[in-house]
Amino acid sequence: MIRHFYIFIFLSIALCFSVHASKIDSLNIFIKKNTFDSNEVKAYCYLAEAYYKINPDSALVLSNAAYKLAHIIGYKKGEADGLKCIGLSYKYLGQDYNALKYYQDAIFVYSDINNAKGIGNCHNLIGSIYFSLTNYNAAIFNFNRAISFLVIVNDKEDLYNAYNNLAATYYNEEVYDKAADYYLKALLTKESLNDKKTVSTNSSNISGLYDKESAYKKDLEKYAKSLKASEKINDKEAISSNLNQIGTIYYSLEDYDRALDFQKKALTLYSELKDDKNKVKSLNNIGNIYSKQKKYDSSLYVHYKALELTQKSGNKNSISSNFISISKIYKLKHNYDSSYQYLIKALSIKEAQHDKIAEANILLNLAELFIEQNNYSKALSYAEKAFSIANDQKAKPEIINATGILYTIYKNSNNYQKALYFHELNKLFKDSVVNAYKSAEIGRLAAKYEYDKKEEKYLLEQLKTDLLNKNEITTQRYLIITFSLSTAILLLIVFIVYNSKKQKQKEYKILHEKNIEIENQSHELLELNVLKNKLFSIIAHDLRTPFANSIDMLNLLDNGTISYEEFNSFLPALTNNIKSGSNLLDNLLAWAKSQMEGEKMEIEKFDFREVILHKIDVFEKNATDKGILLLNNITGLCNVMADKNMIDLVVRNLVANAIKFCNKNDTITITSEIINDKLQVCIKDTGRGIEQKNIPKLFGNEMFSTYGTANEKGSGLGLMLCKDFVEKNNGKIWVESEFGEGSKFCFTIPLA
Repeated sequence: MIRHFYIFIFLSIALCFSVHASKIDSLNIFIKKNTFDSNEVKAYCYLAEAYYKINPDSALVLSNAAYKLAHIIGYKKGEADGLKCIGLSYKYLGQDYNALKYYQDAIFVYSDINNAKGIGNCHNLIGSIYFSLTNYNAAIFNFNRAISFLVIVNDKEDLYNAYNNLAATYYNEEVYDKAADYYLKALLTKESLNDKKTVSTNSSNISGLYDKESAYKKDLEKYAKSLKASEKINDKEAISSNLNQIGTIYYSLEDYDRALDFQKKALTLYSELKDDKNKVKSLNNIGNIYSKQKKYDSSLYVHYKALELTQKSGNKNSISSNFISISKIYKLKHNYDSSYQYLIKALSIKEAQHDKIAEANILLNLAELFIEQNNYSKALSYAEKAFSIANDQKAKPEIINATGILYTIYKNSNNYQKALYFHELNKLFKDSVVNAYKSAEIGRLAAKYEYDKKEEKYLLEQLKTDLLNKNEITTQRYLIITFSLSTAILLLIVFIVYNSKKQKQKEYKILHEKNIEIENQSHELLELNVLKNKLFSIIAHDLRTPFANSIDMLNLLDNGTISYEEFNSFLPALTNNIKSGSNLLDNLLAWAKSQMEGEKMEIEKFDFREVILHKIDVFEKNATDKGILLLNNITGLCNVMADKNMIDLVVRNLVANAIKFCNKNDTITITSEIINDKLQVCIKDTGRGIEQKNIPKLFGNEMFSTYGTANEKGSGLGLMLCKDFVEKNNGKIWVESEFGEGSKFCFTIPLA
């Protein structure tokens, strides 16, 4: 029912706005017939194309309808076309990140069916987005990919667009020789299409590029004449525009004094005209000139003025660009703190916009900033984050930049193993860009014959469809006579389709829930596997080491290498090693038991004071040896309902941890209080405390450990067990700590 309703709504909208009226009328036949085939998919895509500019929200609805129908009937090309249409809808809605995602999804489907035209067209669209974001490396990569596929199918119109886009990108990058080459290729392509107007435009572009300095001088003469003419009639808008153009040309010729003079005059007129948009451009141009003249304070001043105007306009992209420009000036002044602050501001904007590619580039700027300060640890943090984002987005230009920066960091940090790894990774990605073109061309050429056959078959089907359409127009006259009967039948069909769709939605929901359940189970298994590997590492090293050391000492004593007096001097250290190993073994056994299927908890009533008194006796000597005061402030009856062995292990680990991180003359205090129906137990120490960044790691799914005040080593398994056992006994556990002031670990268990 819903799908039929959409069909009539779409037809009504098309007629109201008169968008491509004649073609839409012909599509009316397909949709009214409810053919449920590829022709209906094509009709949806064409209607979406009609609404991109006038109503992108409607275009998005139509594009989704095309994709879903194509997916249901197994029409792969329709799926890819639908995904591309969704991307275009998001582009016109101003959501570049979503557009990029759907273009990439479309490429995957086009690749499955060897549709070189579709792949090339999508790469061209992706390159255009990166061009608008001034990410020229990514734009160049995608335009080249587009060309490599479009050459195969000889699609001259799209090929012209790709050549022209690539030329414009190189022009903005000031690589004028390559820009000229691609403008020439675009020109030759258009000549073959007999497009005289575009041929003229491209010829003009090429002539200026092959003789850049001569072209600049000709432009100066042209704008100088235009300036005089506009001054005679006092046309301030034309005067300001000419002044700005002349200033820009002098900047390109590196005549910065003259460039500055003309830009200042243009700025004055823009101010009089209250043209804030062009005023911002002029201010940024002046700032760039001052930067070239190494007048950094003056450059900062005008960039701040530009920022003030962009903030008033609320244009987030312009604000972000201004932040980055200001950051670069501060970096040139070696004012690294200010440079850092403005990059962080730019980063926050891009994070809010979910612009992952721009976010990765700003993170790489931050990494380079800290490299310049020889602060390789911070540089590494930002570079790794940028690498992770670029890798997730499959953005090869950013991956190449990130791996290059990571190589530099590790090399300068003397970590040659990782430096070599990232150097090889950088080379691998650079090579993959080159090899992609070669392999793509070889593979696509091999599939060209098969593709041409499919294309010919499609054209025959299209011709057949056109003939059917003509017959359908004739039959419309007879359908008018039976309209009343058809309406009744249609309502019945709508009811059946609606129920069928509702049932499918229900089945899809169940399937979706099952998929989520499977994904969660897969994630849990992965985490358990990681934990298993870490536990085997602990068993292989941490558990084996203390006992191996003891055996070695006994062997030395046995063969006479050391005397009994020397052996006695090692006894305290050996005792501590064996205690540490014993404690670790207890934790490992407890963990293993907790993970066994069919494990049963033995809930019983017991006095919690007994557990505390027993642990005080066990740890009193350890605390005394380190000069730590261990206080038990638990008084009164403390009957609880829990698994006594589990709670005993929790207390043992928390007290042992407190001793581990205390210094001489520190105090450990154990307290309890009844809150509602729970007993809250707290073990507080005046030790060195925990850094805030490490607190979230204590009770996570990964083992985390640091050395104690006397270099005692831990495994990180203890706190993980504490959390598991407390929660199994219907309690909660948490920590409060301030670095340098001590820590307070608390947990609750049910009262009896």
